[in-house]
Amino acid sequence: MDHERPEATVLVIGDDAELAGLLAMNLRQRGLVVEHTDVALALAPRWAPSFGRPHLLILDVEAADRISPAQLRRLTERPWARGVPLLVAAENPARLVSALEQPSVMSFPRPAAVGAIVAAARRILDAAAIS
Repeated sequence: MDHERPEATVLVIGDDAELAGLLAMNLRQRGLVVEHTDVALALAPRWAPSFGRPHLLILDVEAADRISPAQLRRLTERPWARGVPLLVAAENPARLVSALEQPSVMSFPRPAAVGAIVAAARRILDAAAIS
């Protein structure tokens, strides 16, 4: 019996719709299933990704004041985000991830570094044996 690996799913959460869309498009072009949303919607109590639990969560923050460490902690505690690898691209990612108890986190200090973010996402998914 041939068992195919599931398609990798990535949730991109961003505070800039254009940048999040560009990041999502680049990830889709590499064969990933991608959904993107904004920070406020992802924090809404009844919101969840359409494909269920993602294999990777990417948080891309252009303006440091649009999400607090406490909000990021609440986000990672959502049922669909618990235990999911997190990639944070922000001006000061260390400030954001400081409130996380189990930071399975990779971070970038330049949120607009789309190529670097896509490459890191691929490495994380490859390490988890999800293609």
